[in-house]
Amino acid sequence: MINDFVNDIASQMSIKLSKVSVIDGQTLGCLDSCLIDMTSKGKTVGALISKGDIECLDHGTECPRMEVKIRASLSRLQTMCQPF
Repeated sequence: MINDFVNDIASQMSIKLSKVSVIDGQTLGCLDSCLIDMTSKGKTVGALISKGDIECLDHGTECPRMEVKIRASLSRLQTMCQPF
């Protein structure tokens, strides 16, 4: 579900993602969080998202805070992928 959500936002921003992965934050020392890694053109960015926001998405509830975080990360990725 989260992969589809991230890919939908990326396609709205005209970004083609080659990989989206969700990493449990507990393995990184962050309780109740997940790290979403997004890759395009060999560049990777991440967004730290609370598990509560992901649960809202799983239950079909909108979560604007998560969307803003993902859009901000994708904007950073878009900037990184632009030629100098």
